[in-house]
Amino acid sequence: MGSKDKWIIETVEKGDVGKYASLVLESKEKVHIAYYDYLNGDLKHARSGPNGWIIETVDQEGNVGQYLSLAKGEGGKIYISYRDQGKNQLKMAAFDGNRWTIDVVDNEPFASIDTSICVDTLGRVYISYYNFNKGYLKLAVKDREQWKIEIVDDGQNQSNAVGGFSSVKVDSGGRIQISYTDIENGFLKYAIKENNTWKIEVADDNGFVGNFTSLALDKEGNPYISYTIDKRPNKPDLWLAKKVGGEWKVEIVDTADIVGQFNSIEVDPHSNIYISYSAGRRLKVAKNIQGLWGFELVDPDATTVQYTSLTIDTDGMPHIAYHDKDRAIKYAQRRATIWD
Repeated sequence: MGSKDKWIIETVEKGDVGKYASLVLESKEKVHIAYYDYLNGDLKHARSGPNGWIIETVDQEGNVGQYLSLAKGEGGKIYISYRDQGKNQLKMAAFDGNRWTIDVVDNEPFASIDTSICVDTLGRVYISYYNFNKGYLKLAVKDREQWKIEIVDDGQNQSNAVGGFSSVKVDSGGRIQISYTDIENGFLKYAIKENNTWKIEVADDNGFVGNFTSLALDKEGNPYISYTIDKRPNKPDLWLAKKVGGEWKVEIVDTADIVGQFNSIEVDPHSNIYISYSAGRRLKVAKNIQGLWGFELVDPDATTVQYTSLTIDTDGMPHIAYHDKDRAIKYAQRRATIWD
């Protein structure tokens, strides 16, 4: 079967939409995608239905929806963290199955960049985000309807640019883990909170870490981070850092003229690794099955791919939402019947 037969590509919505695309699966048949409508300055949500995509505007008050992240909770609840550009606020929209409610999470100016959201099994919501004016990483936690906000990493006075491109996860033991960048030093950083104490680590100190990180955890709670290294200006490579057995190991995953930007990583229960990413005009997936890397071109007809978001279903099949610069939000899924 040809490569085009392996992936099913759908256009969710045409127009100048799709930046900051973020995807979750409620089930294999029920997909949720949140994204930013650039033309109207709105936060949008699309879900797959039996007759196509059902699209709604979640927040349209001013210019809202940038730097968004999407997560699902128990019982079909959906959560979106995002920036309100006009009011300079961090917001969260929550869907309880019937209606959306919107919280103002943080009013600190410019503290609503590169948001990442996750929800634990107890229903607590976690949002990591970057204050690009102050240059530090923050975390907001909602527990029993109350928000608690803290500064996770202020750079230890060595840098005023830590916390960009954050990605947050919580493991089964309740440990909060965040990947992010230290732009001033070119480091990949990682924070973990255990016993109410933050531990900050440098996962990769080569000095050329670029603009994207994505964090996934294996079933033991070990962190895997996809990110870019840009040793040659504007020619990034895709890298992986993982901490298994207490020590960080880094490796290059894909190298070409421009690969690895807008990456998104998942790790399945067997510790197989999947990463979606932009290869300039194309969407690619790297997968590491039992230690061996393989690569697939997902959408050969895209113009310029940005903002990929990957998840894996219970059959091990990847689903990806992404922004195609030909002005569309797209969705790609791998069908089990033709998975090599």
